[in-house]
Amino acid sequence: MVYPAPSLTSTTTTLTATDATQVGNYAGDTVTLAATVSGSAPGTVQFESGTGTPTPIGTPITVSGGTASTTITTLPVGSNTLTAVFTPSAFSAYSGSQGVATYAVNPAPAANTTTALSVNPTSAPADSAVVLTANVTTGTSTPLVAGTGTISFYDNGAVT
Repeated sequence: MVYPAPSLTSTTTTLTATDATQVGNYAGDTVTLAATVSGSAPGTVQFESGTGTPTPIGTPITVSGGTASTTITTLPVGSNTLTAVFTPSAFSAYSGSQGVATYAVNPAPAANTTTALSVNPTSAPADSAVVLTANVTTGTSTPLVAGTGTISFYDNGAVT
């Protein structure tokens, strides 16, 4: 006797990507990826980045209550194609599905800086040499990268 193949319950997976800071989708921000799988199907979701041969983001996440989520801080600047691939654990009952989202990452904004000038010695006769030192800080924990800016010293409008 030949039995008909069981029919699979189809699933739909939707993916959303949101910046946890809600400030500007900047490089280094924490991005939450959330997949919603229809039909209460048991299984896992593998999040991926890229097209063609996508790069896995972490390991597969178990679907709980119809959702699976993860966070990422390493998306590159530019437009990112993200995919949530649902794999059912009950292969004979549910079909797999995937959801795709595009997420734009902006370059991190420049840090606000403060420049302090010191002169040594603090007083000197005319035409004597003095040492000028500039100290640039951000006022935050964001470090400055040495050699990534220019400081010019002027004496009565002329660069020294």
